[in-house]
Amino acid sequence: MIEIITCAIPVVLIVLFVEGDILDFLKRHCRGCGTVVAIAVALVVLLVILSTIMFEREKKAAQVRLAAEEKQRQEEAIKREEAKVDKIRKFALKETPSVWAAYQSLQSEVDVQDVKIKELSRVLMEFDRIPEQDEDFVRIRELRDDMIRTRDALWKRLEDAYLAARKFEAAPTSKGNEELLKKALEDGVAEADAAEKKFKEMRQSK
Repeated sequence: MIEIITCAIPVVLIVLFVEGDILDFLKRHCRGCGTVVAIAVALVVLLVILSTIMFEREKKAAQVRLAAEEKQRQEEAIKREEAKVDKIRKFALKETPSVWAAYQSLQSEVDVQDVKIKELSRVLMEFDRIPEQDEDFVRIRELRDDMIRTRDALWKRLEDAYLAARKFEAAPTSKGNEELLKKALEDGVAEADAAEKKFKEMRQSK
């Protein structure tokens, strides 16, 4: 509403002045007093400037509010994600430590590969090579992407096992939920073993 008013004031005044209403009024009542007309013009200009300043100030304040709200939403999303990760970590360390160890190993290796790939890309460009057109670079990046997919699949197994455990707790007498939890844990261990095997093979093939 403030923005509409601040925009409308100078527009109305300018229209009235251009159409001659203000000017005719001044000419009728202040014949020969050009100074008054000049003052009126100056006032209109001043009002336009002030209205523009007010509009820009309100616009900037709105942008600051939006930025603050977006930052708060992002911080809350990060906290929710951290809380979820912490729940999975505690559960995995207690119920399936081997799966968590495999996940951590893959995550560390992915982080290392990201740094190495970034450095290799820089070196290739330094020698006027296009990384995306270098077969070795593409192969190395594909291996890194394969590790990421394995890591994400392992995390999915951990989530499934965690949710199965919560279901089991909600219905401790349910044989079906007990079997669901057991299967989820076994699947997670199997996934971890496969990841460890693939990781070792990749290491040995270097």
